[in-house]
Amino acid sequence: MARLARAAFGALPHIVVQHAQAGISLLADTALSEQALAFLGEAAAASNSSIHAYALLDDRWVLLVTPSSGSALGELMQSWSRRFSVVFNRHHARRGTLWTGRYRAAVLEPDEWMIDALLYVEQEAHQGQPALSSVAHHLGRRTDPLLTDPAGFWALGNTPFEREARYRAMLDAGLSSQRRGLMEQALRGGWALGSSRFLAALAEQTDRPLTPRPRGRPRKAINVPN
Repeated sequence: MARLARAAFGALPHIVVQHAQAGISLLADTALSEQALAFLGEAAAASNSSIHAYALLDDRWVLLVTPSSGSALGELMQSWSRRFSVVFNRHHARRGTLWTGRYRAAVLEPDEWMIDALLYVEQEAHQGQPALSSVAHHLGRRTDPLLTDPAGFWALGNTPFEREARYRAMLDAGLSSQRRGLMEQALRGGWALGSSRFLAALAEQTDRPLTPRPRGRPRKAINVPN
């Protein structure tokens, strides 16, 4: 069965995950991890994309990004992952790909999903998982020039202190298992997340399915006698 083309749209946020192969530690070398962030910034600038959050974990990279066009997301990820693969392989005297396969991505309705997407990206780093992440930026500990804060984050409060305090409380509470499950399902299938109106508007731009098909065989039509 042919795999579905990736659903990517300009000017809309996307959650993106790239998994490393088993046994590869992406955080084994601090200098390489920092190089990965430099490559990410350069790839975002070249593709005219905005990075809202990131977490470089030991076994995967997770991003929240708004590409300038449907093709810009692929350009960003291709440039970033390939450049990092070259320096990683050279440093560790190895060959071959670092990744388990294609990166996974899900497009999101901004008003409905942006804050949950920030939590999804940054939750593990906030809980102490080893990572290079954007969580310190959103908690006011440092300013990260790589990032563009989304409108949803600014709406958390009228002052930086209010925004940071409210977002910290959200991180402490954690993303609900139901919302996390929906996001992970969307990532696995490359689905879109949002209201019916949002999904309908996207469907007008592509022939690709944007939500999972109902399980089971289609119901047969029943002919009713006149």
